[in-house]
Amino acid sequence: MTGERGCVLIDAVVGLGDRLVTGAATPVRWTVRGDDVRQHSTDESAIDEPRARSIAELARRVEAELGGPQDIEWALVDDEVILLQARPVTALPVEPVPIPVDVPPGYWTREASHAPLPWRPFTRAWADLITAPGFRMAAELGLLLDGVAMQQIGGWEYLRIVPLGGKEPPRLPGWLVPVAFRLVPALRRRIRESVAAMRSDVPGQLVHRWSREWQPDFAARIRVLRERRLAALSDTALDGHLADVLTLAADGVDVHFRLHGALAIVLGEFAFTCRDLLGWDETRMFSLLCGTSTTSTRPARALAEVAALAGPPVRALLKQGAPADEVLAADPEFAAAVAAYLEEFGCRALTYELADPSWPGSGRPPRTRPARSSACPSCSASSGRCSGRSRRTRYGRTTSSSP
Repeated sequence: MTGERGCVLIDAVVGLGDRLVTGAATPVRWTVRGDDVRQHSTDESAIDEPRARSIAELARRVEAELGGPQDIEWALVDDEVILLQARPVTALPVEPVPIPVDVPPGYWTREASHAPLPWRPFTRAWADLITAPGFRMAAELGLLLDGVAMQQIGGWEYLRIVPLGGKEPPRLPGWLVPVAFRLVPALRRRIRESVAAMRSDVPGQLVHRWSREWQPDFAARIRVLRERRLAALSDTALDGHLADVLTLAADGVDVHFRLHGALAIVLGEFAFTCRDLLGWDETRMFSLLCGTSTTSTRPARALAEVAALAGPPVRALLKQGAPADEVLAADPEFAAAVAAYLEEFGCRALTYELADPSWPGSGRPPRTRPARSSACPSCSASSGRCSGRSRRTRYGRTTSSSP
């Protein structure tokens, strides 16, 4: 079932109901949605359209009487529909919620690497900070595009590489591309900006600013924010704290994009150098960049140091599956190391969704695939027929879920 309200599904066979139960007969399926009655087979049916309407009406009356969707069995004697049995439908999916989709102009692709699921409202507000830095990065480095735009379309995150001028250009023949670079004002201007950025080594300067300026500044600001005890803040102070967090996030996204573009150019120069001086292809060049960084492995290395402090009493309790409080009480030094580790690393998010808990958040592993309702495809995967408000006719048997 898909959870569609307002649809009654009917399966009907000629003869007794056990022919349907045992599979001796294949039912003919009907769907009734208001005044729309359809037979989904060209086979000869046990019922006709007026009888299908009568059965659907019976299903709705039973549903109204019993206070919920019902799976009923019925029989036809001449033109009279006789109710044999009714059972509540307990596994009815959540009713799909239609979402208006307003597709903006341009070519958009699903951004599933960071947003495999729709954003929650708070994360969506934060995600709106992304577009402006993408445009600043393109202008600063002289890239041949206006920027990178992100937008919610139908509840999902989409990405667009915005061409110079903002509009999708016509596809030019190869011989005309060099001419366009010389004649189109936007292309000529951006080429000049690109040459100036490369000659002044803007990408290299940005990379150096990370280690010399930005990273220490972010670390200090994060430290100040983490030391605030939120439970003790007034409403006004808490609002100010949230504003500081969002400012930090906006600054971080801006630096992220600037470094992302800069590193792409630096790695490109490195690839060309390996090719021209050493005769290496890209695969061999990238072999020099394999492995993990000291920054990304810092939490794991710190956790290994904590594990090394676990003495025999702690290890014995861990093997027994003792509760965490009991394990920590057995060794104050180990407990202090665990507390320091959680203070340093426990607040880190494990996904890009801000509503998901951090690692120690609720004492259980963070949810990676939150439940969601999907739009009714108005058909089941196997039959291609709507099965939302169904009533299956076992001789007849019918399932329904009315509004």
